[in-house]
Amino acid sequence: MKSDVVLRIIALMLPGAVRARYLEEWRADSLAAADAGLRRRDIARGAAALTLTIDRDLPAHTMEPRGAVPRRLTRRGLGLFAAAAVVLTGAWLTNGGIVPEGRDVSPQALVTLSAVAWISFRLAILAVLVGVLYFGRAAIMARSTLARIATAAAVTGPVTIALAVTFDPHRTVMLAGILLSAFGFLVGLVVVTGPSPISLERRVASRSKRIPVALLGVAAVGMVIVIGAVDLLVWNPQSKVPALSFDAIYARMIEVDQFSPSTAIVGVTLWAAFWGGLAVTVFILAARRSQMWMTPRRVSMLLLSIIGGAVFFRFFAGFSIGMSIADTFGTNGASTSIASAVLPYVGQLALATAAILSGWAPKIRNADTPEAGDVAVA
Repeated sequence: MKSDVVLRIIALMLPGAVRARYLEEWRADSLAAADAGLRRRDIARGAAALTLTIDRDLPAHTMEPRGAVPRRLTRRGLGLFAAAAVVLTGAWLTNGGIVPEGRDVSPQALVTLSAVAWISFRLAILAVLVGVLYFGRAAIMARSTLARIATAAAVTGPVTIALAVTFDPHRTVMLAGILLSAFGFLVGLVVVTGPSPISLERRVASRSKRIPVALLGVAAVGMVIVIGAVDLLVWNPQSKVPALSFDAIYARMIEVDQFSPSTAIVGVTLWAAFWGGLAVTVFILAARRSQMWMTPRRVSMLLLSIIGGAVFFRFFAGFSIGMSIADTFGTNGASTSIASAVLPYVGQLALATAAILSGWAPKIRNADTPEAGDVAVA
């Protein structure tokens, strides 16, 4: 009984396609071990050695073309790395998160935003660690020097950055971590592309599956645009100068700084029209019968990327308003409204999710010929 449990545990580390066959063989060998003059633990040792040395990328083991599984694992690692980079970069650009000000800001809101910042940072670190595991599995399966280099850089880079953030050594340590991480990311891309040809997997979806996702995405983009525009023109100025009414704020800016409300409105409108137009374009493509390549996953990736882009470039749309408020009332140019504090997290979440969806391409379904030269990855 004990030896059977050990064999079961060892079998769990084998590729799924051959796990049951090898376990059955090991059980038969274990039962006949005494007749052959062997001990059952010798069978377990042999099973462990086979598990460590088996070719995990063999088409007979993966039921896919050689190289497809390591590329998929590497792609997932890259997706997690990109998602973590988005969140960490956002935290750096906002100095750990925008802190809202004004009379309407409750202590509960501040606590909630602080908790969101705390959770998002740790999720980003977790994404890096899981990404490293995917890189490691890809390197083990690929058995190539390039894959091992990518894994080493992908592991060493984030660890170096974490040490630099924790102990605040010389800035060259942080730079070295960033360079190592970037090197691992780029080499990972090389592993994904690989020496053999790559073809896009023909994934299709019906309109009944595409349109609901596109509608939901367009609605989300529209909500972000409306909230972002109103915040730039109304809520943020009121949070910066809570002692004055909205009309008084604009009148003072026009008088002191020659502020042009029409110019500000045009800038915000162009921002809204551009990102809203992109979302509508994606919806039109998803609704057309001929665009069957627009699967729900791809539609989601595009619309989530649009949300992230809209939030990021909102800063430029409201730059003139923020500077005019700063020049008129002697404040800083930073946004301080609740919406301005929440939207960056929305944009980061959208871009991070798009990156993860990009990495999690569905498994190849048409690998009937394991010896095929092309490997579909998208």
